[in-house]
Amino acid sequence: MELMNTQITKSLENIRDIIEYCKRCGLCLPYCPIYEVSKRLETISPRGKLLLTFGILTRNLRIRQRTAELLFSCTLCNRCAQACPAGINISDALLHTRIMLFEKGFIPRIISKIASNMNSQKNPYGVDLSSKNFWFDFTSERIESKGNVVIWMGCTTALKQPELAAHVYEVVKRFEKSVAVIDNEPCCGIPLLYAGDLRGYYNSLKEALKAISTTNANLIITPCPSCLRAFRQFPQMLNIKIPFKVMHITEYLWEKIVKRKSIRLRYDYEIFVTYHDPCELARHMNIYKEPRELLRSIVNV
Repeated sequence: MELMNTQITKSLENIRDIIEYCKRCGLCLPYCPIYEVSKRLETISPRGKLLLTFGILTRNLRIRQRTAELLFSCTLCNRCAQACPAGINISDALLHTRIMLFEKGFIPRIISKIASNMNSQKNPYGVDLSSKNFWFDFTSERIESKGNVVIWMGCTTALKQPELAAHVYEVVKRFEKSVAVIDNEPCCGIPLLYAGDLRGYYNSLKEALKAISTTNANLIITPCPSCLRAFRQFPQMLNIKIPFKVMHITEYLWEKIVKRKSIRLRYDYEIFVTYHDPCELARHMNIYKEPRELLRSIVNV
């Protein structure tokens, strides 16, 4: 409890620091997708959200449910940060703002529903946790519970893209003899953090780490950028040390195929490929090189 209170206090300090650096220039506005689709309403822009937060912190603005909804109306894509001449991370400030709002009991209904699903079913979709094993039926490979490498699929990949989950498993099995998968894999907790529930994220992360420890793995591979951040970036907020290496699947394949040249991939005919950068993988984790070099290494792409 004391650790959480300390981190929440630090969150408020982070918000103040970021707001003080903001020059109010507005160069971030045209880069915000929410601002564009909201008919360019100032209060929903990155600058507007920072000013709303400043008003709350200085007690010049009373928190209302509508204010909370405006502050939660951010995808946290971090595109605004790339346009900011002061180099401030606006989405980071808004994440800390969510933590403040959650602590004060202000949370939009849809976000509250996701948080409720996490607490009851340990996934944001509110389905039975055993449904995350459905992708097992899409592969002929034997599923093991112990191994030097564990694949952490994540809720969305396992529940919404079972065929992709099976392909990820089969690809990693091409390079590793000992690959583990967690039965009834719990959520990493990232949806709770994005909802502002820092305590909930802490508890979910601890449960996820406990589940991983049963596999005896020293390397975690995930196809989910959000899970990557949950294990590699955000634990620092809570002074949690992750006792194993965590890699995104593109980093892992880049290391095997491009760096070590383990295999040579090729298409029988020339094709054109478009790669979409996930916001969290690129802007937040700065992973740009690996997926591009991986694609360029494939003959005829």
